[in-house]
Amino acid sequence: AIEKDSNFIEAYLVRAEAYNAIEQYDNEIADYKKVEKINPAFFNYLYYNLATAYWLNGNYQSAIESMGLFLKWDKAPKYSIEKANLLINNCRQAIEIMKNPVQFIPVKLSNSINDNNDQYWPSLSVNGQTMVYTVLLPDSSRRTLYGEIAMQEDFYVSRFVNGSWQKGVPLG
Repeated sequence: AIEKDSNFIEAYLVRAEAYNAIEQYDNEIADYKKVEKINPAFFNYLYYNLATAYWLNGNYQSAIESMGLFLKWDKAPKYSIEKANLLINNCRQAIEIMKNPVQFIPVKLSNSINDNNDQYWPSLSVNGQTMVYTVLLPDSSRRTLYGEIAMQEDFYVSRFVNGSWQKGVPLG
């Protein structure tokens, strides 16, 4: 459609959404910038979406500027204004944090914890000897709306024994 009509705004907007879904934020931004060039007043959430793409791409100053343009829309819903202000505050905080980087050297836990499943939200006991974490596992007894195997989250626990983490087991 864009090849036939380079001013087809709706096609750029749909493609920008598709780029967002596959996390290609540079391409998403480029399409929103094309919409802006053609007619910035065509889509009320243009600058909101552009700001969000900049945020996800780590371009915090451009996100603030774009969200500022969105906030000039006098009919913006209250909920959107609140979210816009939150994103602006988050961007400002990210800019400040980046001014004072802290050295961080992640250390992979042993293979007894790490495997091919997604594992996240670890919590350590007060004495640092027990860790509970979440594991995302396939649940072959259920299917998604698309017919794919559904996923479920389970809690696992591991104990720190003799200087190493033991194999995680379902918490039950």
